[in-house]
Amino acid sequence: MDHITLAGAPRIVEPAGNGAADFVNKLFDSGSVIPAICMFLGGAAIIVCIVLLIVRKFWPNTPIGQQFQSRGTVAWCIAAIMLGVVLVAPKQVAPFIVKLLATLIQVPLDVAARIFGI
Repeated sequence: MDHITLAGAPRIVEPAGNGAADFVNKLFDSGSVIPAICMFLGGAAIIVCIVLLIVRKFWPNTPIGQQFQSRGTVAWCIAAIMLGVVLVAPKQVAPFIVKLLATLIQVPLDVAARIFGI
């Protein structure tokens, strides 16, 4: 017996995605008003941000258009649109985001396992 593997890099992507899907399903299938509130808030955020970006593009001389001329405000609008999408469709988006973040953690774990021969 020349080589003994003590432990390998843990597989975290699928369990994390399954856990997020279970959590979101339990939260939104409880029969409460939470899904309706989230959909309303997400839709409102998306609509407001799209209107602000349209005003910025086509009416830049208005007071609102002048406030939104920097790149930072565009980044905030895009972030709010992404949050709105998460609130509108959490059952589809939340597990995807969790799997994406878990993949970012899994890659260094796999690299470390290869380097150290685990």
